Amino acid sequence: MGESLPTSFLGLDPLFWVHCKLLARDILDLTPVPELSDVYYLYTHPVRKVELTGLIVRKDESSNFVSYTVDDGTGAVPCIYWFPEDQRFVSSRATCKLGELVRVMGRITDFRGSRQITINNITTEADPNVELLRWIEALELRENVYRQPFTISNSYRQQVLNLPSAAAADENGQLTPCVPSFEEELSKLQTAAVVEEDLKDMIRIYFLSNDIKALQYLQIRDAPVFIDLARRILLHSKNVISPSTQQISTLFTRAMWRLVKEGVLYVDKDTDVYTVIEHDLNLGPAILGIVQEETMALTQLDGGVPQEFIILRLRDKYRNKFKHVPRKAVIQSLGKLVSSSDIYDVGKGEYRSL
Repeated sequence: MGESLPTSFLGLDPLFWVHCKLLARDILDLTPVPELSDVYYLYTHPVRKVELTGLIVRKDESSNFVSYTVDDGTGAVPCIYWFPEDQRFVSSRATCKLGELVRVMGRITDFRGSRQITINNITTEADPNVELLRWIEALELRENVYRQPFTISNSYRQQVLNLPSAAAADENGQLTPCVPSFEEELSKLQTAAVVEEDLKDMIRIYFLSNDIKALQYLQIRDAPVFIDLARRILLHSKNVISPSTQQISTLFTRAMWRLVKEGVLYVDKDTDVYTVIEHDLNLGPAILGIVQEETMALTQLDGGVPQEFIILRLRDKYRNKFKHVPRKAVIQSLGKLVSSSDIYDVGKGEYRSL
């Protein structure tokens, strides 16, 4: 199979993120990555998602799911579609028929020692020539892409290997930046000409480096370390030797409001409590709720909930919390929800819940 990437490098390979077009035999021959669940080696490439075109040669349906066995002539792979909650125990729901030619996109999984695909999206193909064209495409990709090793230059490899001091790799091989120490960052400012931006940055680092989820405004404004920093800022930028309480409070108010506008915090105006916006704490559950809610309104063949709709719906439905949340943060949360199998990517920036 050749040299494989260390797990902390897997996300650097583009094939890790896409649906790889494979023949059934190739899917059945994939080798699991020992350290990770539902990640497989395609030659030296780590893959999680595949696309398969073939005929439905068997169909088993229950209240919760339908299982299609898809045969493309090289082998047969069970493909499982889990019904949304509103379609369970419903006799009139639409499913594909035995003998139909279908294109399946989904996640590779192993269940009780058997390889299968958990369906993200399934579509029927009216033209029987499509199966042959998919064969040709899969074989061409095998020779020109899949069999070609993904290489990383020695210099870039060394940069990534040196990242643990500034980043940590999660179980999916993604690198998550670590927050610098509050004390270390504060010490750098002791002899510097500080500006208003420094107060905002230090408040952000104080929240994140100490794993603080929420603080009342007065707890921040009355902290001696921040009062001292505010006095120095007013001295350097405004030449104010003895600032008033009002001047210090105004500085804090602007810093906190900028953190809200940047989507780092949100504020409860009734209690004056500032809360960190994080995937696990509040952003992820809110996005998951939106995808689940919208998925219930979709049929099996509708595709998924568009990424742009999710962002707009999030900012509108939770305007008091996530009105200013950055687009990048939403996309990262969607990726984490996919990795945790709470939702799945049906392609083209669309998502469905399980």
